[in-house]
Formats: sequence, C-alpha cells, structure tokens
Amino acid sequence: MFLSLEAQSWECLGKHKGMETSFENHVQLASEIYLGRVTNAYLVSDIYKIVFEFEVNGVFKGRYKSHKTLKTTIDGIDPDITIGNSYVFFLYGEDEVDFCGHHLNLGKRKYSFEKLKEEVNGQSILEASKIQRLKKLYELKQEKP
Repeated sequence: MFLSLEAQSWECLGKHKGMETSFENHVQLASEIYLGRVTNAYLVSDIYKIVFEFEVNGVFKGRYKSHKTLKTTIDGIDPDITIGNSYVFFLYGEDEVDFCGHHLNLGKRKYSFEKLKEEVNGQSILEASKIQRLKKLYELKQEKP
C-alpha cells in the first residue's frame, strides 16, 4: 500500500526567523511594535497582496502614527488577520506582515494602550502566554525615557 501526500513548507530567512526566533528576539529585531485594531482589508489582485488598514492605539517601539497601512508579503501566505480584531504587530523595517513575522491576536475588544496594560496586570481574559509577552513589552516601554 502506498500513500501520497502533497504538502507545502516555508523557510524563514533574513530579518527574522519566524517560529525559530524567540519572543525576545522578535522584540529586539522589530523596528516598530504597534497596538491597534484592523479596521479594513482588501485584496490587491494584480500582486496578490492583502492590504490592512490599522488604527494605532499605542506604540511599544517606534514612532506614533494614528493609522498604518499594512500588507502581506508577495509570498501570499495568510498571516491570519481578522477585521475588527485588536493586535500587537511587530514590523521589521517595512509595513509588512507575514508568516515569518510575529503578531499577537488580542481578539475583538478594542484596547487603548492603558486599558490593555490594566488588563495585563489585573484579572485578564487573555491567555497566559499572551499576558507574559505583553508584560515584557510594557517593561520594555518603561525602560525608555
């Protein structure tokens, strides 16, 4: 008996190494880290990229902007982004999100920077691994003048 399966695989190279890279390395390698909510998305069909409109509610690293336009990379891999959900996006020199990068999905609630901090330090509905990662981000933010 023979069994044949088709599968795809990806290798993360360059600026970040996706799942092989620790959370701390993602924090260090990211040029910008934003908290916010995805408000809209559309497909750019001629280059097969998805473009996301992102309302920024806080900045862990980088300069504040009220809105960002993010896009998937040309590889077409869906990084599992949902309109209406809040995220922490890690950007690596470009306004792109992809399979190899890092982001935290915070769900459907709209978080201000301070409200998320209160939830992380209080009785949170977020899963424990996200809480630990967010605590590290807030510690990073406090270290800077």
